[in-house]
Amino acid sequence: RKVKHVIHIVVDGLRPDAMAGNPNFETLLRNGACTTNARLDPLSSQTFPNHYSMFTGRPVSDHGYHEDADNGGYLPAGPNADVFDLVHDAGGTTAFYGSKEKFAIFDRSWNIDEYHYEKRSFRLLPLFLERMAEKQFTFAFLHIRAPDRGGHGDVGAESDSYRDAVAEADGYLGQVMDLAASLEGDTGIILTADHGFASFGNHADETDLENYRIPFCVLGPGVKRGADLYEINAANGYVDPGNRRAHDSDDAIRNIYA
Repeated sequence: RKVKHVIHIVVDGLRPDAMAGNPNFETLLRNGACTTNARLDPLSSQTFPNHYSMFTGRPVSDHGYHEDADNGGYLPAGPNADVFDLVHDAGGTTAFYGSKEKFAIFDRSWNIDEYHYEKRSFRLLPLFLERMAEKQFTFAFLHIRAPDRGGHGDVGAESDSYRDAVAEADGYLGQVMDLAASLEGDTGIILTADHGFASFGNHADETDLENYRIPFCVLGPGVKRGADLYEINAANGYVDPGNRRAHDSDDAIRNIYA
């Protein structure tokens, strides 16, 4: 069956090891094609630069936006169009459901059919589910903030607030997977993270394994169940980096490929 709709989920600050013991994350790992050893951009472990890279396919070294903030202006046109404009130009529809104010620069700069900001994920999710069921966007982005908020609030991923926030995100993922299954079986899900989270502290240090190792999963029609993304892409030169940070020249699977 052909994929007609894509839901791109970024779970902010999600560490791969934190997925264990959460039923919907485990279902995704079991039924999707995944790796728990993907990488973020080698030059940044911050939210905004990594989202900019994911939406354009351009590393930070190319787009040059290091600031983790909305600068109040517009993003310059680059050699690669952003995914929202590409989908729109092909006749599709797009949506952006985000939970950080800094994402407003994307809405100002690009052609996004529906943009919605809501700080709290428990308020954002029902809005997204309702509109996706009604409109069935060709490409929809969903940002789940909870783990990042939990880690910052209690200073690290070893905290109860971080673990509780990951469990909260797991519940949201389950609702999105249920929705995707109800849309005639033609909806794919891509899930990754913008960064991990240190056990103690935050995610500022891009040289810390706990910050730069992230999950990357694909689920939907035509996706090989339970496949390892490195194994099925070995012929294309992708190699599991182990614990190495992996730089631009390395062939690690990165969130930029979402």
